[in-house]
Formats: sequence, C-alpha cells, structure tokens
Amino acid sequence: MAGRLNLLLLALMALGCSYAKGLPYIVDGEQFPDAKVASIREGMSAAEVLQILGKPYEIESSEYGERWRYYVWQQQDETIRYLFIPVRKPLYSGTKEATILLRNGRVKEVGFEHKRFD
Repeated sequence: MAGRLNLLLLALMALGCSYAKGLPYIVDGEQFPDAKVASIREGMSAAEVLQILGKPYEIESSEYGERWRYYVWQQQDETIRYLFIPVRKPLYSGTKEATILLRNGRVKEVGFEHKRFD
C-alpha cells in the first residue's frame, strides 16, 4: 500500500512541475544601446554622443571635464513550479556600464564594462 501511495505522489509531482523563464527587467539604471558604445571615438562632440547613446544616467563635472555615465543592472528570473508551489530564483544578473570623459565638449576617453553575476 505504501509503495502505491509513493508512486502516486511521484506521478502527481511529475505532472505538477513546470518551468518558466521571466523577461529581463531593470533593477537599477537605465537601458542604453550598449552595442553602439564601440562607435564613440575620441574627438566626437557631446551632441554626437547624445545622438548615438541618448541621455546619460549620470553626469559628473570636475576640473578634468565631464564624465557621462551610462549604466544598467538587469536581472532575469526563472520559476520552477512544484505542484502549486512556485520557486523563483535569479537566472541571470549583470551590469553594463559605459563612461565617456568629455573635455571642452569633445570625447577624450571611452570606457565600457560588462559584469555578470552568476
């Protein structure tokens, strides 16, 4: 009798399992066209950078010029459902950050970093 009950429970659990990947969502920052960062070159004007990358997430001014920061932290979750109990956990988490140093309204330096937290 106990063997049949265990078999029935296993069958119910197998039928009641499902898996789903959620859509990526932004935890912090703002989405920006990171693939276009490579097209930013030294000597370009601030207007050209704005046209290509859009408005920066953050602007810092110093004696060395302006530092424009483009930043996004994205995450994607997966949900595994056992019978009627959903278990959600991160599938992917990572940041993308581009920094543009401008002096006298012209690009002096460009940096890009992509970090993945798995």
